[in-house]
Amino acid sequence: MPKAPYVNINPHSAVGTNEIISGDGAVLFGSSITGYSGKTADQTMAAKIYSELSDTTNTRRYTSFVDDPIPTRDDNTGVSIDNYMKHIAGEDGDRISTYQTEAGSLPTGVNNFAVVVISNTDNTETTNLINRYIQLVTNTSNDYTTSSNYYNIAINTCKYSGGKFSVITDTDDPDYAPGLTFNNGVFALSGANADSGARKENTFTLIDVQFTDPFDSDHTDVAYHLYVPVYTVKQMTFSFSAAALTDTNSVTYQTPSVVSDYEAAMASNNRLHVDSLNTWVTQYIRFSYTAEDLNILLSAGNLKWNHNKYVTFNTQIASYKLPDDTYMVLVDPNGDSDKVYYASADDFEALPDSGETGYILGEAGWKIDLTNFTSDSGGTSFSVSSFNKMIAKEIEVETLESDTGGMYNELTFAEGHTVTDNEYSVYRIDNNGIKHYYEYVGGSGNINLSVSNSYVLNEDYYISMYVPKVDGYDSELYFYRIDSPSRLTGTKSAARTSNSPYNVLIADLYEQTTSYTLGNTQVQITDSNRHIEVNAETTIRLTNDTARSYLLDSGKPLYHAFDISLNCYGEDGSVVNEIAGYDATNSTAAYKIGNSSATACVVDKQSNYILVNTTNVMSNLLNASNYTLTVSADIDMVFSDIQAEFPEKLTSNPRVGVKVSATSNLAYDSTQLTHTSMTKPFAPNNYYYYRESANASILTYKAKRELDIYDTIGEESKNYSRLGVNGRTSNGTNNDRTAMLIDSEAVLNATAIEDETHATTRKIRFTLTLNKKTDTPQIANAAITKVEYVKVSDISNYLSGIDLKIGNTSLTKIGESTNDTYIYEMSIDPATDKIYSATIQYYVITGSGFTEYANYQVFLEAELIDGSGETIGNKPTDYLVYTNAKVYPTVIEQSKSNP
Repeated sequence: MPKAPYVNINPHSAVGTNEIISGDGAVLFGSSITGYSGKTADQTMAAKIYSELSDTTNTRRYTSFVDDPIPTRDDNTGVSIDNYMKHIAGEDGDRISTYQTEAGSLPTGVNNFAVVVISNTDNTETTNLINRYIQLVTNTSNDYTTSSNYYNIAINTCKYSGGKFSVITDTDDPDYAPGLTFNNGVFALSGANADSGARKENTFTLIDVQFTDPFDSDHTDVAYHLYVPVYTVKQMTFSFSAAALTDTNSVTYQTPSVVSDYEAAMASNNRLHVDSLNTWVTQYIRFSYTAEDLNILLSAGNLKWNHNKYVTFNTQIASYKLPDDTYMVLVDPNGDSDKVYYASADDFEALPDSGETGYILGEAGWKIDLTNFTSDSGGTSFSVSSFNKMIAKEIEVETLESDTGGMYNELTFAEGHTVTDNEYSVYRIDNNGIKHYYEYVGGSGNINLSVSNSYVLNEDYYISMYVPKVDGYDSELYFYRIDSPSRLTGTKSAARTSNSPYNVLIADLYEQTTSYTLGNTQVQITDSNRHIEVNAETTIRLTNDTARSYLLDSGKPLYHAFDISLNCYGEDGSVVNEIAGYDATNSTAAYKIGNSSATACVVDKQSNYILVNTTNVMSNLLNASNYTLTVSADIDMVFSDIQAEFPEKLTSNPRVGVKVSATSNLAYDSTQLTHTSMTKPFAPNNYYYYRESANASILTYKAKRELDIYDTIGEESKNYSRLGVNGRTSNGTNNDRTAMLIDSEAVLNATAIEDETHATTRKIRFTLTLNKKTDTPQIANAAITKVEYVKVSDISNYLSGIDLKIGNTSLTKIGESTNDTYIYEMSIDPATDKIYSATIQYYVITGSGFTEYANYQVFLEAELIDGSGETIGNKPTDYLVYTNAKVYPTVIEQSKSNP
């Protein structure tokens, strides 16, 4: 700034060696002003001038100033400029203050001076405040944001250097860019260049109102400079993002390299989630903070707080606001622990219409203030975790060589002392989980604390919600947007710089009409009649035409399946729903869409139900005539073990047997087909499938209990189980490959077969297959999986040297064998005791590592065959499981000596 402006005026104030700043916009009055003691604007000329506006003796001198209200983000009607002068030091928000109050100290040789503090990103408020301040100190009513021939606005950075504040003219100076901009009549905070930022030190921003010489026709000669010092404070910022998924899988922590399903949904361009009523849906919300803001807080020892958190559910149609008895569960995983809170929709304040396009007058949704959630009925309310608690494990410590210059000193406490909040400023947690406490000393310590510049604090919350299907529901669309406020309040406000809201549509949109027939009505199950055939059909209709456009835009799938249960009713009145004898290999299922050709179904057999998956029917449905679609399936369930599956009927009771029941299920997530609310049951039938007293054999298959001489460590430990195969210590080989021997035995007990039938025995047959325990992804590139045994395609990759013997004679592997199924036969005479014992040896190929070879199921089926090649009785099955891994036993031994 010039040492002597064009018009030399009083008063002025020294801002360093041979440097002054002048004008009522900068200098101080010199003593406390009535009504402003203890306020940030005390002693400023602005406060002095304003205090005399109502003074009857002096008021005529200030008749040009008009005290129009200044609209703010929180008050559209506006507040007086006096409101900005009566802040308390450390309080958030724009204000009129002094440099010493805001910077904390004055550089050597500098007298204190007035500043307008700009600390928020509301450009309208900032512009109006600066404009009104200039009007006040100049006794004018001119609008200084509009173009004029009589004044210009220039903004520069002033930096303390060489014992004085000077305007930075060197464009290469990293502090050159001012913390305030003025473009097209708008003053705006430049947060990246704020005077309070970590990059800058001892700077302020200078507004130079350059009044031109009225007698200069070119209006280029500056007659008077009005200097308005501005101290810009970087407002904290945050970004907001949201997503929603079906179910309540809210807090599954993944390894850093794995993206969670919620994060994948959050990053997707598809911003719509569609779900059904009477179903849990989880809204995932995230507030993110930058390392820069956190380090500014750390540099001031100011981490024991956090912003108040709330989101809005903006309902598109007010009359379709979610029902008041919608139940909500909040999970807060922040601060290294999970906390759970509860609420109902009627616990939240109704959100009035926002006036945005597409919204109507009335209650447009809810303000979901997280403090309305409680830990239990009337219990502890939710409260945010402090910044300190959330970043404690990320704080890095720097110990200085000197005893000064650092912002902190480390504190020590006596052993057993319970540290309270008021005894420290900041704490961190080291890699061993130990807390370290620090006292903020503002530059006189030997420690600095910070987080890495690349660190981002993600403050996550999960709101799981159950939307009920209320009485009188008539296909209404509950459609709302999850959003955040544009500003968070707290010790320091934060402005939203990035926003990714998410849309949610919840409704029951489909009607189903179901029918099915049982193709096999012969209810007595025998060796030759061991199947149940189900011919199922459902007609699906979209009941809400308006929803079609949303469904098309969302790209949401709609999966369909027939869910079949087999309930077993016994003679004693018992009911068992376990499916025990199902033959997955020989059972079949195929579906059709309308009159299209049949396609094989994916069948998921569980212990108490069989889920027959058809396909994603959404596209077919949305393009079908009248949005109506028919899906049918022919399902033939074969049972290899009829004795295990069907009850024996001993009386004439017609309700003894296995009864088939089914539902037609729809879900937006294929993993939810068994739990969905969009389900339609089939009408009950009166068929009970049973067996009469039957001749059934029993197979027992297990490993021999003997010392494993091939496992050197196992031999030392007297390991008698060969089912834990350790290829790391194998000294056995087979076919020139490292291998481990499994020695097993199978016993076929045919004593239940009648003598006459058993006497026709001519051969014994064993069928061997191998299943591998497999994690099967249910969602592409996501973490949700199911675990199941899957048949391997080539047994020779896993087992070698397979030898089945009865006595000393090996059975023959017959030509009907395939790569995935080995069949062995031997001609035999009927055993007198009807007991047939076989030994089965094979070598487990240990392969290259644990991840390729894990848990395996050797599945064995046995049968007796008569002279015509027909099976005598049943085909019993059994299996054994072995675990194949490479283990370093020396590690285990070390851990034993150092528990």
